[in-house]
Parts: sequence; structure tokens; C-alpha cells
Amino acid sequence: MKVVIVGAGIIGLNCAYYLHKKGIEVAVLDQSEVCSGASAGNACYVAPSHIVPLPTPDLLAKGLKWMLNPKSPFYIKPRPSVELASWLLRFCFNCNATQMQQGMPVLNQLLSTSLKLLLEMSQEEEFEFPLWKNGLFYLFMTKKGVTGAEALSRVCREHGVSSSLVSPKDLEKLDRHLVSDSILGGLYFPDDVHIDSQAFVLALAGYLKNQGVELQTHTPIQSIQPLSKTSKQVTLLKASGEAVQADAFVIANGAWAPKLLTPLGIKSHIQPAKGYSVTFPAPDHLPSCPAILAESKVAMTPLGNRLRFAGTLELAGYDSSINPVRVEAIVQAVKRYLPHLTPPEQAIEQAWSGFRSCTPTGLPLIGKTKQYDNLFLATGHNMIGISLANVTGQLIQQAICGETPFYHSV
Repeated sequence: MKVVIVGAGIIGLNCAYYLHKKGIEVAVLDQSEVCSGASAGNACYVAPSHIVPLPTPDLLAKGLKWMLNPKSPFYIKPRPSVELASWLLRFCFNCNATQMQQGMPVLNQLLSTSLKLLLEMSQEEEFEFPLWKNGLFYLFMTKKGVTGAEALSRVCREHGVSSSLVSPKDLEKLDRHLVSDSILGGLYFPDDVHIDSQAFVLALAGYLKNQGVELQTHTPIQSIQPLSKTSKQVTLLKASGEAVQADAFVIANGAWAPKLLTPLGIKSHIQPAKGYSVTFPAPDHLPSCPAILAESKVAMTPLGNRLRFAGTLELAGYDSSINPVRVEAIVQAVKRYLPHLTPPEQAIEQAWSGFRSCTPTGLPLIGKTKQYDNLFLATGHNMIGISLANVTGQLIQQAICGETPFYHSV
């Protein structure tokens, strides 16, 4: 059996890893370099705490205030777009308690399994990658935020996710470099871990190449096409005109998936959601634990000798340009919460941006498509692609091999 995977980020390479483990011939194609997209500059969390889907009742209320404010955590660039309008309507439909309650057990199972698989991978000594088991803090600077932390803690406990509320005094004992006069309290998730996602992907790519997995970079795809008008099998056509034959194809190119799926009549309802990050050499007072600046939706991640702040969700189509207003919103959040960790000007000028693949349900698309028997999706991971990478790879392997029933939301 041969499987061709489109996308050489953390999702595509994890799919290749688990398929290769089963003795399947694998080729990975990417329009750019390995780890050139959202896998490179993200917050790097593998977080079983992230069980709440993106669309929530409170986000609907906040989103209406935020979406046209370029400094807010959630911004929509005004433009005429049928696809965006459809996505927004579906997203709003999912911003209710019923949909949220239905989504949490799904994400809980996926996230906990993914963490287990990652830890197993780290112990197998096939390749090395940075992994830190320091937990994750949510930091709050308002009384309303602290009340929200208590509610989130209750929800997590109901789903078996360990957490504990911490006072400023507790925080000082746990990680004194996360303390400032602005912070009123926090919520600590001891089981969350973080990795250097770029180092992980590059190490995994090197391992797969040494194992004989074919990695073709700078290989744009022109289209995926059915073998005939009535066929339930597809083939892939490179931009060079070369047809690629395989027993199965996996679309794991994140936010770019709709460009291949829409012509096939497959409505993924994915929107590219741009995020930003600023990374700089570790300051003298480097925290050991990552933290989310909760009210501002900004993530802080220590990465060895570097520190990263990441955040924002910008729906601006495939516009990859850096919006300095969005970057400045991240910097201002840092100044409010942790002023001693403010990024230097040079790092701000070199800010990174990348596209996440966001679905209106907040749930990923993992599994076989209904329309074609040899076409599989591994995309739509929203803002938790790093957290779900390993379980996605395993589920795609199971789906292609027909081993067990598998999760899908296609």
C-alpha cells in the first residue's frame, strides 16, 4: 500500500510517522519547506486542558464587540466573501451551551490520547525533541476573569482534567517570574506540557527521511481529481502536470485544504485564521512555566533560551502580511500582565504570522471523506493543532488500515 500526504507540517508528518510504523509506503508533498506554516511560530502547547471548543456562548457576545476592532483578540478584516459569511453564520450557530457541551467530551478524548501518544513517542528514543513537563497557567487580572477561572476549573474537573486555582502568593511559590502587581490570580493545569514545535517537526522529518519516507518539498499541487465522473477514487495532479498514483491520499495542509477540496464538491467550511507571535532571546527573569494571559488571549511560552508570545485570531483570507496593529496588541497585553517580560523592539519588528485552519464547530476534520473512498482529511485543527497532532496521525493510520472505528467530523 502507498499513501500520499499533502502537507509537511506537524499534522502531515505525524500521519506519516504512524503509517510508516505499520509498514506502509509513504510520500509527503508540500508546496513549500518542511514546517513552513503554522507549525513553526505557534504557542507550542500540548494541552489536555483545552477541552472547550472555540465557539462558546460568551465568545459570541465578545466577538460582536471584538470582530471589527483591529486591536482585539478576534478580528475580521471587512471584505465581501460568501465563504466568510457562511462560516460566520455556522460559527454563530455553534456558539451555544448545547454545542459546547457536545464538543467537550470529543476534544477531551482527543487531547488526552494525543498527549499520551506524544509522551510514548518521547520515550522511544527514535529521535530527540525538546519537551517540558511544567504545566500551564492561566493568569487573570480582573475579578471577572477570576470568576471565569473558577467556572473553567469546575468544567475541567467534570471531565477529569486536573486543575487548581492559585492566588498571587501561590503563584510566587510556583513560579516567581510570573508574578506582577496586575495579576489577581490564576488557574494551573499540571498535566499540560509544551514542546518546541519547530524543532520537533524538523527532527521528525529527519527521522522519517532516514527511514525511507519520501519528502518532496517545493511541490505545489494543482488539483485532486476523481478517476472518472462516477468514480469514488481520486488521484493527485502536481502543478508540474505529473499525475501521482496512490492507494490513499491524506489532505493535511491545514488552512490550504479548501483550495483542493472545494473543486471536488467537499465543503470543509475552513477559514484561514491568521495568528502572530514574537520570539526573542530569554530575558534574565525567564519563567519556567508557560502561561496564557487570559483576558487578552495571549500565550507566553519559554522555549529554552528563547521566550515567545503568541496570539490573536484574524480572519483576513489568505493575506499573509504582518498587521503591526495586531502585533502591538500582543505587546500591550504583555506590558499589562508581565511588564518585566516586554519583548525588545527588534523582536517586535521581526514578528511571525501563520494560518490556522478554523472550522465553525471548533472540532477538527479527521477521517475518510464521504465522497471518495481513498481521500482522507487531517485538517481543521483550529488553534490546537500541536495538541492534536499525534492523535490525528494515529486516527488517520487506523482509518486507512481499517483497524478500528475512528473519529471524524467531515
